[in-house]
Amino acid sequence: MSAKTLTRRGLRDSLVSAARTRATVTGTTGSPSVTYTQLGTAYEFTGSGTFTTGSAGTIEALVIAGGGGGSYEGGGGAGGYIRTTLTLAASTTYTVTIGAGGAGGTSTGVVGTDTICGPLVARGGGGGRYQLAGLTGGSGGGSGYAADPTAGGAAIGQQGNDGGAHVGAVNA
Repeated sequence: MSAKTLTRRGLRDSLVSAARTRATVTGTTGSPSVTYTQLGTAYEFTGSGTFTTGSAGTIEALVIAGGGGGSYEGGGGAGGYIRTTLTLAASTTYTVTIGAGGAGGTSTGVVGTDTICGPLVARGGGGGRYQLAGLTGGSGGGSGYAADPTAGGAAIGQQGNDGGAHVGAVNA
């Protein structure tokens, strides 16, 4: 960027980039997809594995857990979502565990499995439920048909949203 086109955001981004040292990855297991861009190298794990750092520094991490299973009428919640800058130590192996989606069910869907990347844990989505409150998860599971109002499942932390509630049966 030239001095004339340097915006406030561009200046902020330049200062942040200059202040951070990116960690280097020297090895992986689990066959992640590797993409090379002008911004750096991206490793995408769709199955569990590990990565080993060469030098200390930061990485931009996006971690998404498995979604919850739905029920007869209550939808499963989305898997928890974490996007953050993570500081890594030199010469350290970090484990990546990919969470699976939960199975659906007639009355209750199964909570999705957590996804773990080093110290980060994205929580599995809550299971949807029929005639009961949805289950807690990264995003809460939804509540299906019930005679009385029932709540959706609560989201864990700030990883997602609460599940949808059912307002109760309408008598005509």
